[in-house]
Amino acid sequence: MRTIYHYCVRTVSLFVLILVLTCCAVTLPIRDKATGLVVPDSIAEITTVDIAGIKNWLVIRGRNIHNPVLLFLHGGPGSPELPLLRHFNEPLEDEFVLVYWEQPGTCKSYSPDIRGSDLTVDKFVDYTKGIIDYIRARFGQDRVYVMGHSWGSALAVLTAKKYPEVLHAVIGVGQVVDIVAGEIASFRLALSRAREEKNETAISELAGLGDPPAYVSARDDSYDGFMTKRKWALYFGLALRGKRSYRHYERYYFDATEYTIFDLPAYIRGRRLTGRTLGRDVVNIDLTAQAPRLTVPVYFMMGRHDAISANADFDEYVERLSAPKKEVVWFEHSAHFPLFEEPSRFNAEVIRIMKQTENADTIAPPR
Repeated sequence: MRTIYHYCVRTVSLFVLILVLTCCAVTLPIRDKATGLVVPDSIAEITTVDIAGIKNWLVIRGRNIHNPVLLFLHGGPGSPELPLLRHFNEPLEDEFVLVYWEQPGTCKSYSPDIRGSDLTVDKFVDYTKGIIDYIRARFGQDRVYVMGHSWGSALAVLTAKKYPEVLHAVIGVGQVVDIVAGEIASFRLALSRAREEKNETAISELAGLGDPPAYVSARDDSYDGFMTKRKWALYFGLALRGKRSYRHYERYYFDATEYTIFDLPAYIRGRRLTGRTLGRDVVNIDLTAQAPRLTVPVYFMMGRHDAISANADFDEYVERLSAPKKEVVWFEHSAHFPLFEEPSRFNAEVIRIMKQTENADTIAPPR
């Protein structure tokens, strides 16, 4: 009986310890590797900012608060990427004040009070401006850098189109241009791969979406069709080179101190909310028509094997785009996630872009 009692006490104590550890979301301070002391003038904090009545969750990290500010816009919509950014792109914190923003409806910024009418592309452009204004005032900088991945890359370009005066430059990673054209192209390629591999389950599920797939018409069930396509596109290597799942990256989400187990319900609800609301508006994005001219430098970081974004519409957009400077940086060993697939080179390129921009005396007028 005594043994059982001690076993129960140890089990309950362990459970309480795990509960305490997983309840407290923190972002760890930036320390000097030699001394272990917190670096003077560094910043590592979690904060929230109210924009249009919506609580927005931010993680702000940087080795020096006087460095240029880089705002990161995650993909999805509704796909948090902080754990991967923290693991693979930490060197950016040495050169920037890196601001990670969980967009409205996404995980930490999810609330049951968010309405569908709050989640439109136009409103997200204004939300982005609100976040930029906050960090500009916070760090005393007139302009910031914006880097967006996937859906976030389109949001970055649209923000640059509407609010160029607050930006140094835009960096689009896995740049999406025409959502419908890109979805149709990746859908057809996934179906072709399914047929090549004689995967009857994939063939059945993909063919059942129609051609072109019904979800690109922004119907109410668009989220489910989109997720079916995304599942098989990933399986057939269109999103990650040489990988059929995200399993390799999942561990970083469990290791991230900024999240707890209690964030999981918000993540699930947020994914479905943004997919069924914002997702129906996202399919209307076509940067060729909406942002043919930008007045800030723009850089595209593209994986050579990206079959999600690197389609003919991307090439056409780059060719036609008018901007003070435009550059495409290709990553030969990446697909849709070069920031995580080739992180060392990616980080070096982002830092190069910043130094190149900072050292430029003037910006030539758009051609």
